[in-house]
Amino acid sequence: MNGLFDDPLVGDAALRMMDAGDRSRMLPIDLPLKCMIADGRLAMVHLDTADYDSSAHLVVYRSGLLTLLIDFFETLCEMVIPLSRERQPAETAAGLSQRERTI
Repeated sequence: MNGLFDDPLVGDAALRMMDAGDRSRMLPIDLPLKCMIADGRLAMVHLDTADYDSSAHLVVYRSGLLTLLIDFFETLCEMVIPLSRERQPAETAAGLSQRERTI
């Protein structure tokens, strides 16, 4: 879960943003997905998860697939865990502290 802070550049940047008032959050899982949704009308999904530098993308217009991607994104947003300055998730999206999760 603390993988964010394993990379000194990423971890330091996250800490600076938190110090500046950002409410940083992270997912408790790693997803091999890179996707952008614009105004609920369009999505762009990166097709090559092994090479994020490639330019292979799928553009998704209004459809059942776009609705699925939006619902998936909203579900992920419910799973995020806020990060605290102490480099630990403050609590889960369900409101449990680390101690409560351990118990």
